[in-house]
Amino acid sequence: QTRHLLPAEAKIYDDTIRKLGKEKALDAVFLVLDAMRASKVEHSNETFEFLAQAAVKQVDFVTGAVSMETLPEPLNEVAFVGRSNVGKSSLVNMVCGRRAIAHTSKRPGKTQQFNYFIVNEKDPLRKFYLVDMPGVGYAKVPKELQEQWIGFMQEYFTRRTSLRVAFHLVDGRHGVFDDDGALMRM
Repeated sequence: QTRHLLPAEAKIYDDTIRKLGKEKALDAVFLVLDAMRASKVEHSNETFEFLAQAAVKQVDFVTGAVSMETLPEPLNEVAFVGRSNVGKSSLVNMVCGRRAIAHTSKRPGKTQQFNYFIVNEKDPLRKFYLVDMPGVGYAKVPKELQEQWIGFMQEYFTRRTSLRVAFHLVDGRHGVFDDDGALMRM
């Protein structure tokens, strides 16, 4: 069971992670996270923000893919998936520490391809792709295009061996929709 620390106690862990991240000591950051888990200390939003800042040193847009044939060469991949306008592109921007590396819009359906960003390209041991995927649900695009996205996602999830983790974002204000359930079953 996770224990709740007083804000000053939790801040010590977060400050340590932030300082280690600035020193590019990612292995030490993971040791602090291990200590937090062993001590059953709850992670804060700042914990994850500082972890992302420690892990992401450089990021660049690579390509927008619309089919398996247009995907870049395999490299470890982390994908963000969810309904339209749930915040996938905003999360990519936060994780990368950049305000607009991934384009955002109030109009559902702005992201219309699998947008690939290479993270830490100059570090062969820590480089990977972040993938910002199109949203499902109420995107303001033709139904045929949404069906193409869903077909591509199904193929991607079953065939892309370099995919290491997919984060499915759900809007906490509204809960899980049928579209979310369909994504979870892919």
